[in-house]
Amino acid sequence: QFVTVDGPSAIYLPLLKAKPELIIYFVALILVISISLMNLVTAVLVENAMDLAHKDREERKAELKDKVKELIPKVEQVFDSLDSDGSGIISVSEVLAASFDDFPEEFREAVMSQSMEELFMMMDVDNSGEVDKEEFVEGILSMVLADVPREILLTLKLSKLQRISADKSQRNIQQLEMMLRDIVERDYWSQ
Repeated sequence: QFVTVDGPSAIYLPLLKAKPELIIYFVALILVISISLMNLVTAVLVENAMDLAHKDREERKAELKDKVKELIPKVEQVFDSLDSDGSGIISVSEVLAASFDDFPEEFREAVMSQSMEELFMMMDVDNSGEVDKEEFVEGILSMVLADVPREILLTLKLSKLQRISADKSQRNIQQLEMMLRDIVERDYWSQ
């Protein structure tokens, strides 16, 4: 009865009437026992929930790994069909010559973009104007397996390109400043 705090008054009320100083003992006993029990039950529930979450993560990871193993050969096959010159690298012109119908049904919807050029931009990670097999496979798999909308991926790609462009502009400005300083110094010393 003390553990569940289910009617312990039948036990402690007669004792408290006889000795009122026992209230300190009974209050401490009820608080410690009931709170300890609640903490133990909560700890067991939380531990079980965490174990289930961990098992779910492991299962999702295994399923994802199996799906990737299944999709990689298909993606490589698409790459080989797009690589018309057999160079191991696809260019914008090779991608523009293809259509979304060249993609297998499993991930056709995931890679549907406004245009093949947009798809190429999303896969050209290093902004070289060419996509090798590794970039292509990683790009397609990230589009197929990501829970992120294509628009977000494209926005991230564009922001990365903007950053690269800004860095390049910053380097050009620094070079121009150095050249201007050299010219000014030469004119100053030549006078």
